[in-house]
Amino acid sequence: MKALFTLMIVVGSFSFFAQAQGAAKQAEVLIKTEVFCNHCDHCESCKPRIETALFEITGVKQAKLNIETQTIKVVYNPKKTTENEIKEAVLKSGYSADGVQPTAEAYGKLDGCCKRK
Repeated sequence: MKALFTLMIVVGSFSFFAQAQGAAKQAEVLIKTEVFCNHCDHCESCKPRIETALFEITGVKQAKLNIETQTIKVVYNPKKTTENEIKEAVLKSGYSADGVQPTAEAYGKLDGCCKRK
């Protein structure tokens, strides 16, 4: 009985520490952006362009553009990437990130419908 109790404590401790380590491997950032077309959820341009650029970064687990709120929610592993690398990927895809505008070259690669009118 004593051995069973000890085993339960060891297994319980292991589970607790495994969960604690898993939580440390995930962070979330919400980036404010600007999307100028009104059909991004339905076309093959803005939304896929941004999300694909983010998924190319090692450590990005989720990336979702919300057209209504003009935000990009990114879940990532902070041991593999940083917020700055994530924002840089958004800028390189031609879109703004938290008030920073993309280069003219990156913006120029956007489809016409995705540019400011």
